[in-house]
Amino acid sequence: MSAPLFPSVMPGLSLFLPRTCVICSAPLSLAGALRSVPLCEACDRELVGLPAPRCPLCGRPIAGLAGPCLDCRRWPHAFDEAFPLFDFHGGAGILIAAFKFGGRRSLASWFALRLGAAISERWPDRVIVPVPPRKAVVAERGWDHVALVAKGLRTMGFRIANPLCRAPSLQQKHLGLAERRSNAARAYALAPGAKVPAEIVLLDDVFTSGSTADACSRALKGGGARAVAFVAIAAD
Repeated sequence: MSAPLFPSVMPGLSLFLPRTCVICSAPLSLAGALRSVPLCEACDRELVGLPAPRCPLCGRPIAGLAGPCLDCRRWPHAFDEAFPLFDFHGGAGILIAAFKFGGRRSLASWFALRLGAAISERWPDRVIVPVPPRKAVVAERGWDHVALVAKGLRTMGFRIANPLCRAPSLQQKHLGLAERRSNAARAYALAPGAKVPAEIVLLDDVFTSGSTADACSRALKGGGARAVAFVAIAAD
């Protein structure tokens, strides 16, 4: 009988490596587990980006239209362009929920890889600015999920800056569109003494109404930024 593979390593590793896929719950192979990302290869392959054509402003799929989508024509944005990677209503939403609420922090590296590829293609020389979290959320969870993704991007060679701060505010997900815009406008500002890069990629996990991206972009442009693009893991 042949000796087991990694006999002295596997018992210890099994305590720390992911064992099942977050999306389909299938057991991970050893190769998959050693990636330390709780996602099987099949689900990884099936997570494809939002289809073209896309709105040149918000980045959402459009059909039969030339130029900005109807929503962007109705509600002009403060950011110059946006590019959400995935549709939230699918595997990406499951991953984001597992990351934010399930403590699956190892997903940060997978998100960083996917976001990094998009940023390198579209805005390779820009500085990445994470959207700051509500302090109550960080106190509750014990960590900032967007900052963790930004940390992964930093290890990939991207420049990260944190010129924004967030005042106490309501959770956006509980508000209507008009309330979202008003709440976000009060919530985001430049941190005291912040130096604002000239060209920025604003980073967040989910793009919903665009209220958060707009408020942050206004603050950044008010501080001297010439161009602000917005990138998110998924569009809801």
